[in-house]
This record gives sequence, structure tokens and C-alpha cells, in this order.
Amino acid sequence: MRDSLKLGIMGGTFDPIHIGHLIVAEMARQQFTLDYVVFIPAGIPPHKTSKDLTQSKDRFEMVRLAISNNPFFDVSKCEIDKDKVAYTVDTLSELKFTYPKSTEFYYIIGMDSLFELRGWKNPTKLFTLCNIVVYGRPGFEEERTSEETRLLRAHFNAGIEFVKGPRIDISSTLIREMIMSNMSVKYIVPEAVEEYIRKNCLYGEK
Repeated sequence: MRDSLKLGIMGGTFDPIHIGHLIVAEMARQQFTLDYVVFIPAGIPPHKTSKDLTQSKDRFEMVRLAISNNPFFDVSKCEIDKDKVAYTVDTLSELKFTYPKSTEFYYIIGMDSLFELRGWKNPTKLFTLCNIVVYGRPGFEEERTSEETRLLRAHFNAGIEFVKGPRIDISSTLIREMIMSNMSVKYIVPEAVEEYIRKNCLYGEK
């Protein structure tokens, strides 16, 4: 492992992972010349109950299958192996001991999460651990986004950057609803992920 890395981190429930996640990660990797992007499926996320989630082993396996053909992507079990709620600030603190001291972390989020950051656990420390990389989503006003970014930079000295790329309006919720309605999700999730969903009868698939 090199002494210095630029590492992208992409957290989420990935229930299921879809092409939007992959496009965002790849666009961020290229724009910020990241060495790798590590996907971290949530075990017990702060804002959802575990009963609302597909089993962690299935979500991890879907991520593994989805990224298998990209040598710059990796997946970590560091959150799903925990038996307690995993907070981003704690995960990043732990990763600091896993990678070389000079590693720069770039935490990749969607635009909706930008407006939630002040409510995350210990935002002051969070912003000292990583740069925040925001990928825009449809429906967010530019003026409101600019004001929130200004406040975060002023109050927390936050490093916030924006990924330039196509706007993607795909959600895991939509995919689950489509599957429950017996609709095809071809091209919305990687083929291997679709096969895994069908084989394991996830999301009401029969």
C-alpha cells in the first residue's frame, strides 16, 4: 500500500445498490483523481431500523457483485460487522487507523444528505476527518444549496466539493417498488445484482 492515498468513501444501505451509485462513485473518482472508492454498506444505520432493511449479508453481496469489474472499487464490512448503530464520524475515525496516516478521505454523498450534515453525530469532528463530495440530484434549488454550503464552510470550516455529472433520478425505494410490482429492473441495477435479487427472492420477488 502506498504511503499516501486519496480514498473515496461511499456509505449507504445499498438496498439494493443500483447504477446511480456506481455512476456517482466513478464520476467522483475521476474528477478528484481518487485512488480507490470503498463502498461501506450500513449495518444498523442511525435513521432506519434494522427491520426495514434487507439482511446485511445480501446487501454486502449485491455491492460486491456490482463492483466486481471495476479495479478501483472495493467494499468493506466494517459497519455491517458491528452489532450497534454505525455513525459516519466513528467509521472514519476507525479508518484513519487502517490506512496510511497521510491518506485523504473524500466522503461521497447525495445532495439530500448535504442538508442533513449539521444533524449528523459530531459534525465538527467529521469535517476534520474528510472532505465532503456532493453529487447533485434533481429537485434541489441552486440558491438553497449555495447557502447551505456557505454555512457549513463558515461554521465548521468544512471542505465541500461538488461532482459534475449527469443528474440521476434513481432510488433504491423505486427499485424495490418496481420489483414488488413484477416490473423489470434491467439496466437500472447491474445484471449480476438483478440475478441475485431473483435467485434469493428479495423485495417480494417470486
